[in-house]
Amino acid sequence: MLLETARRFTPGFWYISPCDAPFRRVMQVEGDTRDLRDELIGQSIGHKWQPPRYKIAGSRTWPGWMHFRMPVLSDAGISAIGQLLESHCEFLPWVDEPRHRYSIINVLTHVPRENWSCERSSSYGGKLASADIISLQGVDIPPIFTLEGFHRRVFVSDSVAKMSVEMGLSGAVFVHPRIVAIHVPFIQGRMKIKRTGFIRLEDDF
Repeated sequence: MLLETARRFTPGFWYISPCDAPFRRVMQVEGDTRDLRDELIGQSIGHKWQPPRYKIAGSRTWPGWMHFRMPVLSDAGISAIGQLLESHCEFLPWVDEPRHRYSIINVLTHVPRENWSCERSSSYGGKLASADIISLQGVDIPPIFTLEGFHRRVFVSDSVAKMSVEMGLSGAVFVHPRIVAIHVPFIQGRMKIKRTGFIRLEDDF
């Protein structure tokens, strides 16, 4: 009974994962020479921002959350949930297509290393390459954040995730932080999530 209750408990935060659906997505043209994940690592860029060249892949629906190595949010998405996020990130204009504009979210808030833990991890070159089954301790959950020492995943608070789903911002699913990332594509395939939604702990294998 205690295990079943724990599995149905709604977490205070989720991590963002691409939705398994044929949306349009953005690709960085000079990806081999400019790694935005290293460039945008919690420091404000402001007017110094130089948008990299890009190309759009696919010809299907334009999503609210566009798939990229970092969160990319449409203008409509910023209008819907931007006020919840803006004090913890900056929106850097990037994709500029007719009637379709998107910004990279440069996350500025990080949960300190002493306030998060994980049960599975791997390192490469002295840096965390993966961290799964994540918990937070002794910290108020920000609307959007990364983890100090592990910037490869972006998390949002429960309220931000719910608002995103309620506003119909397609292109992203919100995953329980204790679900191993490698499980997510298989869970999505089984659940047939087409636009947006939640992957909860009880959905895992």
